[in-house]
Amino acid sequence: MDQNQIDITLGRVRAFIEQQRLEDGVQMLLELHPADQAEVFNQLDDGEQDLLLPHLDIRSTAALFEEMEDQQVLDAAEDMDASRLADVLDQMDPDDAADLLGDLPPEQASEALAQMEEAADVLPLLGYPDETAGGLMTTSYIALRRQNTAGQAIDFLRKHSLDTDIPYYIYVIDREKHLTGVVGLRELVISSPDTIIENIMDRDVIFANVGMDQEEVARIMGKYGLAALPVVDIQQHLVGVITYDDIADVIQEEVTEDFLHLGGI
Repeated sequence: MDQNQIDITLGRVRAFIEQQRLEDGVQMLLELHPADQAEVFNQLDDGEQDLLLPHLDIRSTAALFEEMEDQQVLDAAEDMDASRLADVLDQMDPDDAADLLGDLPPEQASEALAQMEEAADVLPLLGYPDETAGGLMTTSYIALRRQNTAGQAIDFLRKHSLDTDIPYYIYVIDREKHLTGVVGLRELVISSPDTIIENIMDRDVIFANVGMDQEEVARIMGKYGLAALPVVDIQQHLVGVITYDDIADVIQEEVTEDFLHLGGI
């Protein structure tokens, strides 16, 4: 949506709020793309946001939080009770949930974690600095063993693809979870169903270590044109994946920083 459309929608949402037609305001918001939802929501004042937010369902709230800036998410989350916050965190991507938990006051974060059903996906991410590969990665990815077949991999994707935003590659691991290969969707589709993954995987996997700086992560993904980058620990265990969406903000920040340096600011 262009800015004019955003302004028109914002005015309509505000009118619904003034008329106490909060469900209509929410419905108008939900008809937008998530990025546009966030832009409209962010332009509401604190009181308007406080009135509207409780009327959003859990999944929509999670999608909205994933599009908002960190400080704006924190401001909204701090006013939520632990039970609803835990439900929202469960619906968010693990990396986004970990970022929010890391920003919350420790007591509120602990309460929310205690009530989360998917806390195990988020906890490993809380120990990494924000500006490292570990701080950027998500634990939501698809990994199979090299003995699996292409047919089994496709069946697995059909059953689980809605649970992850990382459909670009399937990572191949051994029984100790060491990263041993990667397979693209194209290779799976053109292979016969009984083809063994080991025979079509690429063993020369480009990856990041958990402690790698985010600027280096951005450089690697840009250089090799990667939509996703696997992350390994010091023992070469696959521990997460960074998507282009995760690194896009970093690239924008670096471009802005370089531009300011050129201008002597």
